[in-house]
Amino acid sequence: MITLLSVSWAFSEPPALRRLAQSVKSRFSSSNVEGVRALCTAEMGLAQLTAWDVREELINGELIAISLDDVQDQMLAVWALFPTSRHLPVRVITFLDVLKQAMQSINMSGAP
Repeated sequence: MITLLSVSWAFSEPPALRRLAQSVKSRFSSSNVEGVRALCTAEMGLAQLTAWDVREELINGELIAISLDDVQDQMLAVWALFPTSRHLPVRVITFLDVLKQAMQSINMSGAP
């Protein structure tokens, strides 16, 4: 007998973008994006992953995005935490600038 796990997928409901959580039954759950992506590209199931994590696979056709008419993907934030100080090291400022540019340059819909 296979025991199904209960995981929750997050969505936003327009127009107010109210946060929704949908319980999904699964035989497998992981916090490892690379492993989940590999299982999906091997056609072993569905996953809710960020466009950032699967952009190349979407572009080259290894994965397809599934759009739902009544909800949107939940917007996720990326946070950079560092100690408070008057002067940040140049390497930290440079890293944050490069990260910001890289994230802004990616079309988050997964399209090329």
